[in-house]
Amino acid sequence: MIVSTPDRPAARPVDTATAIDTDRDAKGRPIDLRLDANECRSTDGRAGVDAIGAFDIDPAAYPDRRSLESVIAMRAGIDPDRVVVTAGADDAIDRICREAITPGDRMTLLDPTFPMFERFAVQCGGRVDRVAWMGGDFPIEAVIESGRNATVVALVTPNNPTGLVISIEAIRRVRAELPDTLLVIDLAYAEFATSDPGPMLRDLPGTVVIRTLSKAWGLAGIRVGWIESSPVIASKLRAAGGPYPVSSFSLEIASRTLCDPTSEAAMSDRVDRIRTNRDRMNDWLDRRGIERQPSEGNFILFRIPDARWISDALASAGIAVRIFQESIVDDWIRVTIPVDSADLDRALVAMDAALRPEAMLFDLDGVIADVSRSYRAAIRGTAEAFGVVIEEDAIDAIKAEGDANDDWALTRMLIERQGIKVDPDAVTREFQRRYLGTVDRPGLRDLESLLVDRTFLGRLRDRMPIGLVTGRPRAEAIWFLDRYGLTERFEVVVAREDAPLKPSPRGIRSAMETMGVERAWFIGDTVDDVVAARAAGLVPVGVSRDDSGDSILFKAGAARVVRPGRAMQRFIEGGTA
Repeated sequence: MIVSTPDRPAARPVDTATAIDTDRDAKGRPIDLRLDANECRSTDGRAGVDAIGAFDIDPAAYPDRRSLESVIAMRAGIDPDRVVVTAGADDAIDRICREAITPGDRMTLLDPTFPMFERFAVQCGGRVDRVAWMGGDFPIEAVIESGRNATVVALVTPNNPTGLVISIEAIRRVRAELPDTLLVIDLAYAEFATSDPGPMLRDLPGTVVIRTLSKAWGLAGIRVGWIESSPVIASKLRAAGGPYPVSSFSLEIASRTLCDPTSEAAMSDRVDRIRTNRDRMNDWLDRRGIERQPSEGNFILFRIPDARWISDALASAGIAVRIFQESIVDDWIRVTIPVDSADLDRALVAMDAALRPEAMLFDLDGVIADVSRSYRAAIRGTAEAFGVVIEEDAIDAIKAEGDANDDWALTRMLIERQGIKVDPDAVTREFQRRYLGTVDRPGLRDLESLLVDRTFLGRLRDRMPIGLVTGRPRAEAIWFLDRYGLTERFEVVVAREDAPLKPSPRGIRSAMETMGVERAWFIGDTVDDVVAARAAGLVPVGVSRDDSGDSILFKAGAARVVRPGRAMQRFIEGGTA
């Protein structure tokens, strides 16, 4: 199927979120493992760069890329005038479009493929025809049919984001059938494939081959790529962009890397490890019946019914992946295959927990029990007894700081922030008097109500064990559960006396050990709940009453934030069905 530009939405702006804040995603969740950009990061990722040594560069002089072009030409066995060094593959594509595309010209692309081809073609006034390819044989007849009306045919192999490979025979036939069309072959991921077709393509007439150091060489940060073509085409592309696209420092790093046997050995080792991890992930997906593409890149594209949930759950574990919401890859996920096996283990464990939880753990207050008229009233009343007026937003603010799961200590802290020193035991006694009540006066806990349906917990318990991890003293937790006939619903209750309070993960881990499970979700309403769940390796689901609370929990690392009560119930039952 061929689709033209007018039938498709305009190309989207480039997402620069990772450039703005490399430590958090769009929701504010902390990210430390990026599997969304097809980079080759690893714990030994600087091995090649460290071998380069000191620079001898005059920063006052303009960069001269001819030396690097000679190095590349020598490695390829071609003349230097056939090589054009560019600022990564993006600059190469931009130059090709500037030189070859005029308003009204057409470019043939695969669908899906690397989006920068369409972006630069449209900027030059061109129109794009897309040929769908989401598996099976390469659609050579459709590509040739489209290419007869095109000025440029651009093919990526292995293709991004599918990882599908185009055979050398298919490329040669496209070249033969379209002798007057500029053929562009992007080999950004060729090192990861079964074979690298570069040497067999660079001598094809009217053909441009794009290479880069950003992928297998692990040097995305220096922005160095290059073009291999005929001297005539190379000369035109050299003139199509700026004269100094790459800095002197990047040119020097690239030259020394390509000339250094240690760096080349490190690259080969990196590729081997990625291929091994790719095979492992393919096997993992296949054993779970998850649809995937047979990728030969350093990434895998797969489809799960609720792709957004998997992306969110991975983000809660500090892992960023790419989810597509356009074209024929809508709701597919692309995961960069990490170099280090431990990073892959981490991603697979997080996905398993999101897809196949063995248990569900809950906080009590604000999740199962509505304590808006009890604990918070006890905090404010206790503070007033010591001469301090506490507003509701002050309680919210201190809980948002984290390490605030002890309401006795929190109350004392709020009082002392007003400059009043108090006896901790006196604060606790006053708090408990108000919360538990006295012989003459009922306690605030009598105002607590149930946020969930009892039948919901029963249905959930029929499917998997459920547990409770709370900062309440055990007697107070059991009092509430008994009051609503819920005690038998929970296989384990970890209370204040049983483990350090959250954000320590020890209480959650204790509950998991008691239930004999390894994968679970934890549902809580505070920063401490989310932090503890993440530290214990669970998927944290936040519960919040408003947008402000949502933001706080997302920044702590929550996978998803839902409203208490029925909304929470629907989410849990839908996600674990």
